[in-house]
Amino acid sequence: MGFIRRRRFQICSIQNLKWFALAIICASCANFAFADSTSSPLALPSVSALRKKLDSECTMLKVNTNLRETLRELEKKYQLRIWLDRRIDPDRTFDFKIQGTSLEVAIEKLAELADAESGWIENILYFGPRGEVPKIEAAFWRLYQSWPVTGRKFEIDIQWNELATPNDILLDYIQRLDLEIDAAQKLPHDLWGAGQLEKCSAPCKLTLLLAGFDRTARLSQKKLVLEKVPDDLKVSAQMIMKESIDSKLQGTWRQKWPTASIKKSGKDSWHVVGPAKAHRELFHPSKGLARNSSGKVLSGSVEGILGKLLLDLNNQSQLNLVIDPWPLPQEWSNRKVTVTFENLTIEQIFGKIGQAAGLKIERSGEQLLVREP
Repeated sequence: MGFIRRRRFQICSIQNLKWFALAIICASCANFAFADSTSSPLALPSVSALRKKLDSECTMLKVNTNLRETLRELEKKYQLRIWLDRRIDPDRTFDFKIQGTSLEVAIEKLAELADAESGWIENILYFGPRGEVPKIEAAFWRLYQSWPVTGRKFEIDIQWNELATPNDILLDYIQRLDLEIDAAQKLPHDLWGAGQLEKCSAPCKLTLLLAGFDRTARLSQKKLVLEKVPDDLKVSAQMIMKESIDSKLQGTWRQKWPTASIKKSGKDSWHVVGPAKAHRELFHPSKGLARNSSGKVLSGSVEGILGKLLLDLNNQSQLNLVIDPWPLPQEWSNRKVTVTFENLTIEQIFGKIGQAAGLKIERSGEQLLVREP
């Protein structure tokens, strides 16, 4: 499909944000399946296909480009489907230079340049306002899990013409779903460019149509009820564990997601509660450029507090993090590190980060060793 767009006839100002991303993506967690595959959008084959695409290598050098043009090129080159929230300015100009990194890292950098955030709404990459994307993702999960399995209507696509109003688009789609909505529940007036939504579930389509107005939907029998996107929703799902990963979770996943929880609920099952991205990192971990990456050269920059940075490195690589001494001393954890690298191997990048932090960080087989020099 073409670029999913809704051109607004109003332009907002966007602040420049510097980006940081390390082109080393891969997961440290285990193999999971869902106890009930119908309860999670992550179990859909189209979502697994998206994960594989995001692990592919991306190189793109564009000068004085804008978000709209860059998203269209990414869609065409990598066969992606992208939805741009109406609150994000598609005409912001910037230089977009990515070389030898994963497509997922490229997407994250692009979102930062647009003062936005990226997320997954089923098999569609969603660009929305910072801080709002996790709430939209959670609202989508709630709607998806509450929707009748046989009524998710993947086959009913939506298309609209230039200058269509989102309210007309929504009402027409609700009618085609054989649902009802109170006449008083209307979306604010807006004009959209021609576009379409296809090859995704009804909860996905509704979530995207409503997201830009800070709205979500709830199904009450045959009636659709619109409401404000909740601030405190968490995703809950039951997973079947194929191998033990508890020791890794203790040092990585649980620290990265302090508000999330994972508890054993049976012999081989775990109950997971937390942000949609936390679920995604368990069920669809990155498997990209770090694998067999010795000798691969990378360019980019990384900046942050050492404690968080080490956790991110571990989550974004296939290496096991080993810190001596453990737990990480506070004086180490709070050190700020800024490193720029060009045409360096992963091992060299680790070494450079260690130098900036006054520590020794090196790779030893499948381990990332962090210790005093």
